[in-house]
Amino acid sequence: MEILTSVILPLAVAIFASTGFWSWLSQRKASNKQLMAKLDDLSDKVDKINYKVDQNEAVTCRARLLRFNKELINKERHTMEEFDQCLEDCDKYEKFCTNHPGFKNNKAALSIENIERCYKSCQEKGDFL
Repeated sequence: MEILTSVILPLAVAIFASTGFWSWLSQRKASNKQLMAKLDDLSDKVDKINYKVDQNEAVTCRARLLRFNKELINKERHTMEEFDQCLEDCDKYEKFCTNHPGFKNNKAALSIENIERCYKSCQEKGDFL
């Protein structure tokens, strides 16, 4: 106990009383604030990139389902697997549109309805390629 009061305590008081420690501590706080600001900025950029990737995937799905619908209108037959893939694209596209109301989604609504109707018809008749 004597070593604590005679050596360690005065040493601790001297360290905390020195202006260098408080200067270092304030620099660390400022550095942490800068680091947090940079992390927030980076997080915003990652969010924007993720949105753009998701948007590109939705646009790609829309292009594929529009092409698929055009083929159906032109009486081209498809396998069940092709329909399944297209319906998966429809689901991804509609999910993106639901989660992002600002995204214009009226471009494929009728095509999706026609694809679903043709799928049901092929399923009922057993008319897949």
